[in-house]
Amino acid sequence: MVGGTVLERFVGAVNAKDRAGMADCLAEEVHHEEPALGWDLHGRDEVLATMETGLASVDSVMAVEEVIVAGDREVLAYRATATVLESLHGGWPAGTVGRTFVVRGVAVARIDEDGRIGHVVFHYDLAGILAQLGVLSVAA
Repeated sequence: MVGGTVLERFVGAVNAKDRAGMADCLAEEVHHEEPALGWDLHGRDEVLATMETGLASVDSVMAVEEVIVAGDREVLAYRATATVLESLHGGWPAGTVGRTFVVRGVAVARIDEDGRIGHVVFHYDLAGILAQLGVLSVAA
């Protein structure tokens, strides 16, 4: 994806599994958080290495639903569809390979003076993902 906000460009690079494109969107000292997974990543190299491992385990596409820009802040709402490709140690639970899930989420970012992501937090429903994968029962 060319153009758009830095979060939109980042999502485009994630969808393409384009390491260079992802790196171009991230500040050198980026702070990336995903509370649902316990991720508290610091620095471009750690973020890229963690994301590459995660992206190798799923066939996924994130669709941007809405973007809000306010000064140096960007908020991006998305819908992701993913199929588990492999079960990773400390990753996807056993028995989930081949299963697909859909999740909606929000990313909230602070953009630095160079136009790169300085801090981002991705919020999404992990319990909903696990329920769709058949490893968690959720009462109706």
